[in-house]
Amino acid sequence: MLYAAMCLLKLFLAEGVASYERYRLLKLYAEDQEMVNEIENLLSLPTFSELDVWNGPRPGRMNGTVSVPPTLYPALKKQLVARDIPFTVAVHSLKDLLDAAVLQSGSARRRTLPQGFISFDRYLTYQQIEDYLLTLSKRCSICYLTHIGRSFEGRNIYMIRIGRESKLAQDGIWIDAGIHAREWASISTALYIIHQFYELHESEEWVQTMLSSYDFYIVPLVNPDGYEFTRTTDRMWRKSRSHTGWDDGQSCIGVDLNRNFDYYFGGRGSSNNPCSNFYTGPSAFSEPETRVLASQIEKVRQRLRVYLALHTYGQLWIIPYGHTYRRPADYLDMVRLANATCVAQSSVFNKSYIPVSSYEFYLAAGTAKDWAKGAMGIKYSYTLELRDLGDYHFLMPPSEIEDTGMEMWSSLSALVEYMRDLKDG
Repeated sequence: MLYAAMCLLKLFLAEGVASYERYRLLKLYAEDQEMVNEIENLLSLPTFSELDVWNGPRPGRMNGTVSVPPTLYPALKKQLVARDIPFTVAVHSLKDLLDAAVLQSGSARRRTLPQGFISFDRYLTYQQIEDYLLTLSKRCSICYLTHIGRSFEGRNIYMIRIGRESKLAQDGIWIDAGIHAREWASISTALYIIHQFYELHESEEWVQTMLSSYDFYIVPLVNPDGYEFTRTTDRMWRKSRSHTGWDDGQSCIGVDLNRNFDYYFGGRGSSNNPCSNFYTGPSAFSEPETRVLASQIEKVRQRLRVYLALHTYGQLWIIPYGHTYRRPADYLDMVRLANATCVAQSSVFNKSYIPVSSYEFYLAAGTAKDWAKGAMGIKYSYTLELRDLGDYHFLMPPSEIEDTGMEMWSSLSALVEYMRDLKDG
């Protein structure tokens, strides 16, 4: 088994996978919100626009994590020392983490998965995801698959509505995943939810109750181009793969799709530098992926009661808004729902999930959740950061896929129960 995994690793490297050799992974520490703001201001300087910020620090819970190319490390280190920002070099070469992740996933990837089937012992390819959804649409009486559009490179983007009747009649809950290419666990979790509905809708009374209360609209893979690119070439790729512009004579590819929504577009936490991981794109909804997502949400906005955007990592339910330090007027309502779901999610495997305001994680304008709440009027709109707290970062091993899915399924069940109680109250 080890020999086979080593062969897979050599094959990946031979095909030109980005190695990230000598890229350092820095942990940044903040004791209070003032230090969080200082770190955010530093990392937003144009000098550091090409740093890869994995997450911001959360005092008492999680350190900030930044991937630093060798060319930027001396300047960043100097600034951190000058500003008295505590930091450590957690990993001296990111290549070591990526190599370990390939070895962890090697054995499952070698086992053949029949066409149209799903397995939660591995991360699926785009083609396997598409085959599964198409097969499910033929077998599942509560599953209504819609081809909603194509990505920049022409891959299909699907939405599956899970509900009792073909006629759209009742309130809805929207879930999407995979808007950031490297966040594989968000995609597998969305697929897990879909599969649970398929497996349990005839035998479990509570699942039948969920379906009698809400329709579930799920887009399991918003950014298929970026996702496939992470599988073949650059595991740490975040953006789409559109050809967006030029920066200092260098062609830079891709847009951060979660900065491309038309709600305070171009504000704090985003960048107009095409080479930045937070590049907004030339204009709001400039990208085919965000346009098709927004178009579908707009069609059913009057029925949507909840919007959930699945991401990794941090184990957080993030409450709007990301462009400002001000909380929405109904903030306490949103906290109450998030508390109920976090309790359920945390209890499955004793992993701590908590609600936070967006600015406590990091400022980010033009995001899907903010647009869903601020522009579409969907009261309960959240970003969900799934596992973990930084042990694996974006490289969660396949052995944790099913457990993460189980946590989210428990959380979704609690959400429906909470919303039903609101209706009855």
